[in-house]
Amino acid sequence: LLLDRYSPAYVVINAAGELIHISGGTGKYLELAAGAPDSNVFSMARRGLRMDLRAALHKAVSTGQVAIQNKINIGTNGGRQVISLVVQPLPAEAGSDPLYMLVFRDVGGIKPEPESEPVHTTDDVESANVSQLEKELRETKERLQITTEELESSNEELKSSNEELSSINEELQSSNEELETSKEELQSINEELQTVNAELNIRVDELSRANNDMANLLESTQIATVFLDRDLCIKSFTPTARDLFRLVESDVGRPLAHVRPRFAADGLQADIEQVLRRLGTIERQIEGAEGSRRYIMRVLPYRTVDNVIAGVVVTFVDVTQIAQAEEKIGALSHDLRNRVDSLETLLDLV
Repeated sequence: LLLDRYSPAYVVINAAGELIHISGGTGKYLELAAGAPDSNVFSMARRGLRMDLRAALHKAVSTGQVAIQNKINIGTNGGRQVISLVVQPLPAEAGSDPLYMLVFRDVGGIKPEPESEPVHTTDDVESANVSQLEKELRETKERLQITTEELESSNEELKSSNEELSSINEELQSSNEELETSKEELQSINEELQTVNAELNIRVDELSRANNDMANLLESTQIATVFLDRDLCIKSFTPTARDLFRLVESDVGRPLAHVRPRFAADGLQADIEQVLRRLGTIERQIEGAEGSRRYIMRVLPYRTVDNVIAGVVVTFVDVTQIAQAEEKIGALSHDLRNRVDSLETLLDLV
């Protein structure tokens, strides 16, 4: 309210000249045009103001700076008024169109229009025409200067954009070359992996065949075998080992000392520890449960292909038939010896 009362007359417009706000006292400078209502400030500008108003607004819009037009002679209320026009860009809110304040300042008072047209000589007319042409030329030069500056600014921006695009293009080209190199490296690595994978498949097949051969060999020999690690825990065992130990698959990883044997094994743990300590071989003959079977037990170190001691192997060879045959041979030998002795006695008597 205080601004409207004590400040010069002003209006607020957008870049197209559409009125946003009007203060009091603008009737000296603006008037409603005949016909349909029009809120464009150029349509409402009084005689002598329109051209300077358009030039000042264009300069303010183009440069973003305050534009001032001095010594504007306008017709108003039956007289002539000299004014200064100030176009002030207003701070714009985010996302909104820029606004501009037009401030009208009077320079001196209103001068009355002459009652009769003065008689103009040819020189006066030519002088007036020259003045008008000079003014138009000056305004044209100002507009040309503004346009030239805009073009120079646009050219600088385009040049900067071209340099940035060139730099980006070089970076993209470099990235493409790096990607191509990486692609070739990945392809080479992939080929190597395929070769290694093929070799591994061959190794797996060979290992599988070796395991199958070993399993069939151990099964065919009917030799009960228990493999222990350096902590004397069970690593694996053959099926026939269940005849001598109460073993199940879940016993793998348990200490052998925790598994109950089916034979008299008072010295087994001591024998295993001695073999692991001295790296020798211990062989004993043992009897199975209730003395029905006889076995040759061997305890020997478990050696890897690198000759590293990785545990202990305990084997049990069933020699029941051999022992029985030896007993029969012994009995027959004893009977034969008795008969030979008897025969010799008879011969002596004869």
